[in-house]
Amino acid sequence: MDILKKTEQFIEKENMISKGDGIVVAVSGGADSVALFLLLNELKEKYDLKLLVAHVNHMIRGEAADQDEKYVKDLAGKYGCPIEVLKKDVPSFAKANSMTEEEAGRYVRYDFFRKLKEKYAYDKIAVAHHMDDLAETVIFNMIRGSGIKGLIGISPVRDDIIRPLLCLDKDAIKAYLKEEGVLYCTDASNFITDYSRNRIRNVIIPELEKINARAVEHIGRISLSARELTDDFNEEADRLELSIQTNEIRIAAAEVEELSRNVRFEVYLRMMEKLVKKRKDISELHLMSIDRLTFSGDTGKSVDLPYNMKARLSYGDLIIKDMTEGEKDDKRVNDLKDHFKLEVIEADQKLINLAIEKKIPDEKYVKIVDFDKIKGEMLFRYPVDGDTMVIDSAGRKKKLSRIFIDSKIDREERDRIPLFFAGGKLVWAVGVRLSADSFINKDTKKILKISYMPDLIRKERKENDR
Repeated sequence: MDILKKTEQFIEKENMISKGDGIVVAVSGGADSVALFLLLNELKEKYDLKLLVAHVNHMIRGEAADQDEKYVKDLAGKYGCPIEVLKKDVPSFAKANSMTEEEAGRYVRYDFFRKLKEKYAYDKIAVAHHMDDLAETVIFNMIRGSGIKGLIGISPVRDDIIRPLLCLDKDAIKAYLKEEGVLYCTDASNFITDYSRNRIRNVIIPELEKINARAVEHIGRISLSARELTDDFNEEADRLELSIQTNEIRIAAAEVEELSRNVRFEVYLRMMEKLVKKRKDISELHLMSIDRLTFSGDTGKSVDLPYNMKARLSYGDLIIKDMTEGEKDDKRVNDLKDHFKLEVIEADQKLINLAIEKKIPDEKYVKIVDFDKIKGEMLFRYPVDGDTMVIDSAGRKKKLSRIFIDSKIDREERDRIPLFFAGGKLVWAVGVRLSADSFINKDTKKILKISYMPDLIRKERKENDR
């Protein structure tokens, strides 16, 4: 099948691109990213795309890296595409932040891509992972001892990241570039077998292909099956409500015990990811240790986890806590409480009608909700990864991170947006959105007026109270 047609069908199948999208295209100069740029450029007119080439010079390979940078600039110029280049001393950055060069490089790249996306108000970031990368990741995850989720490897779409080449293997990409008569850069470090992934790429996969020439394709099919399976237990896990506090998350052990093993493991992963915003070093052995703890029934029993987390059982609750952030975040959140004022008032029919008809002036720092729908402990904190909000009368939820993106809130501002929770449910993201399941209706008896006072307003109120 024609490479362009296959890529286009894959894009359509995964709903990667919408008409009129602005896309930041990550181009290193290697075969994969060059092919990605060329294919998107061929689809540009059909989808009415706006493309921006983004290149990062990691300053690791000296003159070779500078030559890659020049190549990418020339490539973008040849096709009349705007380009942005970041030159960053990744080795120094890695050392200063106690990271490996690989981790630092990834952080620098994606931070750059997202800043460009916001700068140009674009919609997506396209990266050039292909089927061989997918196979490498699946094998690597298996070796690390990850669960079924590790078999997914790389998702075609994740938040604002799209991977249009996951349907193609390396040989197909090189054949496409040869047919187009396009040269590309080669990173010699890709052939060093000291790195785990390179060893998988250069040693293990070639050996697998000696057994079956379509080994990479078959691993890709396993990945697709795993993704379809995890979609099912993700949906089941979505039904559980996690009680989130500053530096710990809890859930009733009895609720977890009723779930299948895969769903339980997904719940544990979500709990940890909400705390530390990553899953990378959490293996199936860690999940199994949490599972044994959950079913043990031993209050006070605990297990240590990666990233300085600890899971413990306390009077029927499974609790996972970040042991590093407590004191700092407790002070921050305790201070946040002083910014909120809550008032319960009897429902007024005129006010109810105005609220239902949405004719009340929208105030950024003041909201009214149905008091009887505010159940459980009230909590004030800042966003953590994985927060969700009910967005319609059907009870459908959306990730808060996606709401922030849709509302075009600057990435640097998102973690400072105050949140008001009740009973573990997000009621109000101040200045952004109110939960749909807290709206006033014709049966409302009491109204809760929630006011948020930024520092200036709070200071003025204190002075007036003297």
